[in-house]
This record gives sequence, C-alpha cells and structure tokens, in this order.
Amino acid sequence: MTVNVLNQVIENSFVESVLNNYKHSKTLEDFAARCGFNSIKTFTRHFKKNFNITPPKQWILSIKKEEMIAQLQNSDNTIKQIADDLGFSNVSHLSDFA
Repeated sequence: MTVNVLNQVIENSFVESVLNNYKHSKTLEDFAARCGFNSIKTFTRHFKKNFNITPPKQWILSIKKEEMIAQLQNSDNTIKQIADDLGFSNVSHLSDFA
C-alpha cells in the first residue's frame, strides 16, 4: 500500500512538473531538465505513462494549438501577448505555427 501511495505522489509530481514547465521549454532536452530528468529516454517513458502520448513534443504542440485557439476566441489579448504567453519568440513564429 505504501508503494502505491508513493507511486501516486511521484506521478502527480511529474504531471505537475510537466504542466508547470512546458511553456518555458525550448527543446525536449530543456523540457526534461526542467522536470528533473537528465535522460530524455527516461523522461519520455514517464511522459508516456502519465499522458499516454509520445513524443512529448507532439503533446506540447497540440496543447499550444488549443491554448492559442482559446485565447484568440475568448480573450482581448493581442497576438503579441498570445505569442509571448505560449512561449513563441515572436509573432511570426506563432503565425507559422498556426
């Protein structure tokens, strides 16, 4: 029972770390490091276990797309503000992404 509780805490911590760091990560290596992993392979394994999708980059792109659409439809933010919020280096990169 203790092992199950510890595993759940670790998994919740991993998910929280992913959700807190994906916007600020420029590369998969950076994303893994921000989440406390030195190995991309180990990070990807945990990612698949918790999010049921690989590669993590694909997940990031789909989340950013959903957030971009939501912000465009539901906020008064400028395109520049949306690009900044989603971690794009400039509006041009956001436009290329869309």
